[in-house]
Amino acid sequence: MSNIDVGILKGVIIIKERKTPIYLLMLEAAKRRVPVKHPSRSLLEEELWKQQAGFRGEKTLDYYLSLLSKSESLTLTNLRLPNKSSYFQIDTLVMTTRYILILESKNFAGELIYQASSNQLTQARIEKELVSYDPISQVERHKLQLLGLLQALQLPAIPVLTLVVLTNSYTTLKSNPEYVKIPSNIVRAEALPMKLVDINRIHRKEIWSTCELKRVENLLKKRNVSFEPN
Repeated sequence: MSNIDVGILKGVIIIKERKTPIYLLMLEAAKRRVPVKHPSRSLLEEELWKQQAGFRGEKTLDYYLSLLSKSESLTLTNLRLPNKSSYFQIDTLVMTTRYILILESKNFAGELIYQASSNQLTQARIEKELVSYDPISQVERHKLQLLGLLQALQLPAIPVLTLVVLTNSYTTLKSNPEYVKIPSNIVRAEALPMKLVDINRIHRKEIWSTCELKRVENLLKKRNVSFEPN
């Protein structure tokens, strides 16, 4: 499994280097083998660029998580978990005895506009193409899927929170219409430490024991399946 190796020492969270996903390594190897004039070369390069941008965003997220102190938690990344006949992926999962937090990193560039009517983010590209995303619904869907997976453990109900983290520092974020407030679970990466301070201030009640937290970690590690396409 590709995960942040986490240790807890005197209340400080220690995060080691995130490993490069196997799929990204496969794409990089394929680019070295596929001739420049091959018909599939442009599709390969586009997919490689997308995966590299996503990985850079996740590394940015790791950096801001590493700034946190006095936080006893377990952090897993790049989880790919079964859901009936398919899988769902969680970029970063922070687990404590008080809450679980799903972090979805988005390395969008340029101008983003939050469309209140559709709950989507619209990205204006250089070529004037408008692309819409719905990361809020995506991360909330992952929340429901994760809760379904955890039911098997029959543990006390614990708050499961979600955040969409914009990791590109050059991104501008607006709302449409302008008077509409952007949802509180969409944050910039540089605002993440203070956001987590607020979450820790609100969620103080211990719900799980450290043993129960470890049970959840072991379950997720056991169920995790790396994405390795043929």
